[in-house]
Amino acid sequence: MTSGFPGSNGRIPFENASLAEVLVERGWNTYALGKWHLVPSDEANLASSKRHWPLGRGFERFYGFLGGEADQWYPDLVYDNHPVEPPATPEHGYHLSKDLVDRAIEFIRDAKVIAPEKPWFTYFCPGAGHAPHHIFKEWVSGVYQSAHHSHTLPHALYRPCPPGA
Repeated sequence: MTSGFPGSNGRIPFENASLAEVLVERGWNTYALGKWHLVPSDEANLASSKRHWPLGRGFERFYGFLGGEADQWYPDLVYDNHPVEPPATPEHGYHLSKDLVDRAIEFIRDAKVIAPEKPWFTYFCPGAGHAPHHIFKEWVSGVYQSAHHSHTLPHALYRPCPPGA
């Protein structure tokens, strides 16, 4: 459910419990990390009620971004219900995916120190699967040998298959 599409208002009705709400009632710790694309556009600001933000839908902790996409090097981050700056810059090795993993480990580690037997649920949704696609140069080094290939290879994926192929 995302806003901006026919038949969708971007809200999960409150009479429909989220998995996090059900688990918290049963004694679990609940964490959400990464993409949270379930906030209606009129609630995607700090002055809103935040009822549809992760902490409003049963998660005890949240670290990530609101909406469907984020810059992987300079994301607009939210920690619980507060905006925060990324802990580093790309020049110092920052990438959102690694940051999300590190924060997930931190959330789980903190909980296990306090209550080692308590079960936990982590919703983890990295933003790297959505545009804009930002990858490290060394990951594509040698993949695209020329400017021609770097332009045509990705675009070939979007061409329709010929009839009978």
